Amino acid sequence: MKRRAIRIFPLMWVTLFTAVVGEMLYYNLHQRSFWFSEGSAGNSIFTLFLNVLGFQAFFPISQSWNYPAWSLSVFFVCWGIWYFIVYRYKTNKGRAYACIFMVVLGVTLQTNLSFMCMPLLNEAVARGYISFFMGGLVFYFNEYLGEKRQTAGWISLCWLVLCVILYADGISCEPFQITMSVAIWPFVLFAIINIPFLNKIFSCRPFMFLGNISFSIYLCNYSVEIFTVIFNELLNWNINFSGKWFFCGNIVVQIIIATFFVGFLKKRYLNMEEDIVNYLNE
Repeated sequence: MKRRAIRIFPLMWVTLFTAVVGEMLYYNLHQRSFWFSEGSAGNSIFTLFLNVLGFQAFFPISQSWNYPAWSLSVFFVCWGIWYFIVYRYKTNKGRAYACIFMVVLGVTLQTNLSFMCMPLLNEAVARGYISFFMGGLVFYFNEYLGEKRQTAGWISLCWLVLCVILYADGISCEPFQITMSVAIWPFVLFAIINIPFLNKIFSCRPFMFLGNISFSIYLCNYSVEIFTVIFNELLNWNINFSGKWFFCGNIVVQIIIATFFVGFLKKRYLNMEEDIVNYLNE
């Protein structure tokens, strides 16, 4: 977790800076935020402080500044709980039961306790609990299956095909966030992990490359959106934001910028990472 935080925080701070600059420029043009914040917090000094520390998800307030970074804050919470589970329970069985508890807690917060607005106990952060700890369950159940893993992979693939057919036939998948986290993505993981040809496809270099820059793509996305809109207005580019050329070009630009940020920060912080980890372990 220490190494992961050391790698993510510099990227989070740099993209936060670009998002703040973009928000200020946009506000100067339109006298409002680029993204309408629900609730009373929005973009403020307090929420900026939370963004710097990665504490947005600790409080039940609206998203702010670099909006995608809010999800990373949820990950920080889940990682902390995950490491507590790992150190508290010494067997896979105990850890699996703890993951089940967190998934049930997340579902309950999303449904029966959606009115709760407490730190770490609110509807928004519950989405992270469901998806994150379902991932833990996938791991432990996959370990339990042993030689039956490939069979489970094919069963998962059949289930996904059935879900697509049912959805195309008009079957509702609401509540969407819970359905995707519990009934879809775990089976996607089972299929990719345990079916050899799928595993080979998703282990190829292009997918590995996209995986390595995924956090950067996510964090840079908001800033790219703001500056694209600002430049379009100031320079009269007349971009058709619904067109296929913008769609394809935006993907390429997002990947190029995310790759630059990852390369830039890796070059600057690679030698510092080991020293910081050793200092924290002292």
